[in-house]
Amino acid sequence: MTVMVIECLGLTDFMVPSVTYSYVYTTRNRIVRTNKDVRYFTLFTKYHATKYNYSFVGKKYWLPYKKINGHYFYYIGYGAYIKARNVSLINDLPQYSNGEKAMITMSGYPFTFDSKTKKIKDLTKKYKAGKYVVIDGLRQFTDSDGIYFMDADQPVYARLKGTGHGTTGTYVDVAALRAKELYTFYSDPDGRSNPNYRINLLDINRLEDYYTDTKKNK
Repeated sequence: MTVMVIECLGLTDFMVPSVTYSYVYTTRNRIVRTNKDVRYFTLFTKYHATKYNYSFVGKKYWLPYKKINGHYFYYIGYGAYIKARNVSLINDLPQYSNGEKAMITMSGYPFTFDSKTKKIKDLTKKYKAGKYVVIDGLRQFTDSDGIYFMDADQPVYARLKGTGHGTTGTYVDVAALRAKELYTFYSDPDGRSNPNYRINLLDINRLEDYYTDTKKNK
């Protein structure tokens, strides 16, 4: 189930799309500006025709949620709640997560990569199948990173939460993650439509492009 949240007339409407019809729930809770590291949030960027525009860089807003039994919920009124990770849009803006849990299904060794020095370091700690990790961003590597692929279809790598310090991050291949969790925050652009995709994670490639472009234009 995917949920879209649309604000109108001082209220926030939760719309649940369906093949045949939609459910609409209304709450008086409003999205508010925040600088906190909240679990779920959305970003608003004012478009400028002559400047670089990145939808993930902007003012952060969140719809206050409540944590119940380890899960996050939005209140929809009359004592009812809806799970926050089922919400894909808030006021027509994509909802982001600062970290989503996924289980590793293939044992392997993650690696660190520094986008500034282009250095890769394989870690000696093995992540065994069955271990849960938290992912906070997705990234592809290109020839400019010093990583070469025979196939033009470059794999996507997931960054482990808490390792994104400056230009460095620790990564695992998304193919090593269980599909049940993976496809809530990842949708293969070359694949078929993914009905389970609903949560956005940080696009690390675009964030690095943003820093590069803004530095050039200073």
